[in-house]
Amino acid sequence: GTYAAVATRRDLDAALVRLACDAGVEVRQGTPVLGATDRDGGIDVETPGGPIRARYAIGADGMWSPLRKALGRATPDYRGEWHAFRQYFRGVSGRAAEVLYVSFEPDFLPGYLWSFPLPGGRANVGFGIQRGHGLRTQQMAELWRDLLQRPHVRELLGPHAAATATPRAWPLPARIDGIELGHGRAVFVG
Repeated sequence: GTYAAVATRRDLDAALVRLACDAGVEVRQGTPVLGATDRDGGIDVETPGGPIRARYAIGADGMWSPLRKALGRATPDYRGEWHAFRQYFRGVSGRAAEVLYVSFEPDFLPGYLWSFPLPGGRANVGFGIQRGHGLRTQQMAELWRDLLQRPHVRELLGPHAAATATPRAWPLPARIDGIELGHGRAVFVG
């Protein structure tokens, strides 16, 4: 069979940090990277509290990683190929409470709408559009209001679905070529 799991970003990140700590990794949260140098069989990371010397550094801080930038490996002016817009809902029922749902909406192809179930009758619902493909990112809030009124989306979420947070939008990097996954003793993940 085919299986998938859905978790909120907060829960996933907390679980990954817990696993790293359990494996003996020293995790320093809330410590911004101000600079980094790869040298002499290790990596020096500059922080407001002073330098940190380590054998390896893992930048688990996304495509726009401060560690990647500090090591001079960032792509200037890169904003991602896609843009996403999502909102959490409670009180979802039917399919939205049970299955991962993706709909390719004809009016913004190759974009898509998603609904990912979460425990307790909640769901992560949103859509993604391709940058520069006829729909400007400034139009996303208007499109979101329209999507939530479409009969198939209302049926998917159920009659008692209600938003629990404000919508959020963010750029999505989608390139798989030309991106360095590591440099020297640094690895870029997440």
